Amino acid sequence: MDMVPLVNPVRCAAKKVTFSKKYARITLADGRVISLPLTFYPRLQNATDAQRQNYELFGLNIYWDDIDEGIDLTAMLTGMYSRRPTAEPIS
Repeated sequence: MDMVPLVNPVRCAAKKVTFSKKYARITLADGRVISLPLTFYPRLQNATDAQRQNYELFGLNIYWDDIDEGIDLTAMLTGMYSRRPTAEPIS
């Protein structure tokens, strides 16, 4: 029996990230947009606009090298993420 993935890696791939004051908004390949509270990602919350815009897309992952932060979309879409309790200052 073939296993069906929990998250479709083609339809759920990240295509774009935008920000508001409180949320990161991720556009997926199938057109859905998911919003994540920046409080879940203190490094993104404390980052400058330039740091937030400097990201790389890797299918189901998004990474910000400047602040050593990443978002795993499989974890987000399935609810299997872990939330960091406190903000960390950016050096």
